[in-house]
Amino acid sequence: MLVRNFQNHHGLSRPGFLEYRTKANVKPKAYSSILSVKDQKALLHHMGVDRRKVEQQRERARQVAVTPVRPFNSAPPSPPPVDFQDQIDEALSKLGKTRYALVELTKGHLDDSDSGRCRECDQQAPCLTKREMNRLGNDLLDEIAVWGSGGGSDNELTSIPDPERRLRRIYSTRDRWLEVLVMFTKDHMNEDHHKKCGVCKVDDPCGVKTAFLRVNRGIAWRVANEFYVMDDEELRSVFHCRPRYDYAHDDEEWNAQ
Repeated sequence: MLVRNFQNHHGLSRPGFLEYRTKANVKPKAYSSILSVKDQKALLHHMGVDRRKVEQQRERARQVAVTPVRPFNSAPPSPPPVDFQDQIDEALSKLGKTRYALVELTKGHLDDSDSGRCRECDQQAPCLTKREMNRLGNDLLDEIAVWGSGGGSDNELTSIPDPERRLRRIYSTRDRWLEVLVMFTKDHMNEDHHKKCGVCKVDDPCGVKTAFLRVNRGIAWRVANEFYVMDDEELRSVFHCRPRYDYAHDDEEWNAQ
């Protein structure tokens, strides 16, 4: 068979034939040269080997494409240990700032003078502030008087042995003070359509709002912008349904001004 006929029969390009000719050690090269049966067998052997390699590569590629890769699920990392002491220190700080704000806003109004008038605002006793506190925080009035006079201590809270229980008690106490502070101040923090306080009926800002912004602008901002728009049910959920481990993520602004 002529080289030309061999190439055409097997669909070989000229470079392809020359490559197989070298591998098979075949001498005929020109188109018109004659390939012996031995030459043809040698060429076909190397062509078959290469084709099998190509087919094997294609098969491996197909298997990789259709074989699902199992995801490697590593064990989830262990949660970091709860640093109760840092959270307790932060909770005590927030309790102190909340308590200080409520005491500063109300302490002068809770004791009446002998004249039957409020010592702080000179209104007829009981004044508006004391009437509101009697309605909201009867259980806190004695504590406000103690803390307002320079007494008061958190030893009962800080002496609880179990740190998780201690943290819950501190936040429960803070929420009790904060609930009364919010309910007492929230209607003073936003003026009506006449630009007057809806409680005091004086031009905004009233005395309560001015004092609140002076005592702790951070809590006052939250009351005016967050708590004010909540209804009673939403406020109850804030102060009475605290999850066990949400303390570290409490993003309130409690910096006293």
